[in-house]
Amino acid sequence: MIAHRIEMGWEQAFTEIAIQVPWGHVSGKTWGDVNGIPVLGLHGWTDNAGTFDRLAPLLPKSLYFVAIDLPGHGRSSHHPEGLLPNLVVINFTLHL
Repeated sequence: MIAHRIEMGWEQAFTEIAIQVPWGHVSGKTWGDVNGIPVLGLHGWTDNAGTFDRLAPLLPKSLYFVAIDLPGHGRSSHHPEGLLPNLVVINFTLHL
């Protein structure tokens, strides 16, 4: 996993991550204590992890909030050609 921290003016700092998968990478952002209670944020179908930019800083600091860009969204790699996005494929991606 590749990560680097981004400081934003009014927002709590977040860390950008890139998780390697067989077809490229899944990008995301994290907020909070890496040793905290893990919470995964999933965006809607035509959105990206930026959906959580205003919400995440308001969550309890005891959480480790991870918002990912689903494959083909935001900064994540697209699935391989011929693999149609559907709930089965998304579940497979999350399992990795």
